[in-house]
Amino acid sequence: MSSFLLIFLISSVSLATSHEACSENAGNSALFIIDMQSFFKERTGTHKKPENQIKLEELHKQQLLAIAKARESGISIVFIEYLLGPESGSTDYRLKDAVRGYTNTRTFQKTSDGMFHDYNTFRDQLISYIKQNNIGTLLVMGANGGSCVEASILQGLNRGCRVVAYNKGIADFNYRDFVYPYAGLLGQSMEPFCKDQCDFKETSSIDFFENQMRFTRGSTKTSPQRSQPATR
Repeated sequence: MSSFLLIFLISSVSLATSHEACSENAGNSALFIIDMQSFFKERTGTHKKPENQIKLEELHKQQLLAIAKARESGISIVFIEYLLGPESGSTDYRLKDAVRGYTNTRTFQKTSDGMFHDYNTFRDQLISYIKQNNIGTLLVMGANGGSCVEASILQGLNRGCRVVAYNKGIADFNYRDFVYPYAGLLGQSMEPFCKDQCDFKETSSIDFFENQMRFTRGSTKTSPQRSQPATR
């Protein structure tokens, strides 16, 4: 084997390893709450519309329910916050209050839409946390469904993670009429990318979502199911 080819192969393996976030045998699940900062809900003023207020109330209710389930399950709860500047602020206080006193929680900032994007200044810190905590399944909620949530899921799948999205805990505020629940839309986005090559599920069932909190990758203790049909 030529020295050039050997160097090429070693470089290729190193590159693949450095881009991996979830190792194949990583068995733990973690709840990721993406960009639930008031700035994104309120920047256009459409959050004041009565119909959007109803959607926000239900979104927060479902997210708080999922957080309570995560605490009961003892899994990591991770807040992701988009750092655009001082105006972007922090995660909605109600969600942060829901983890008060719970030690298995972390907050990471990001500087790109997708939390695993190369342009995210804090990406390596996040990946290090995922690896140190043996996390293989990302349980995802947050906003905006068609941008930061979608990008984070795609990049997570590309980095070897198993992903379950709770569509009643996801919304898109980039429209005059908020898109909520974000039902069936992520599945459409993932289908061309995934096919049979990645492990993505979308659910509208909190019971199914809770079951995934106890899912152990590579174990038969809970049986993985196909994506649940979206319900509104």
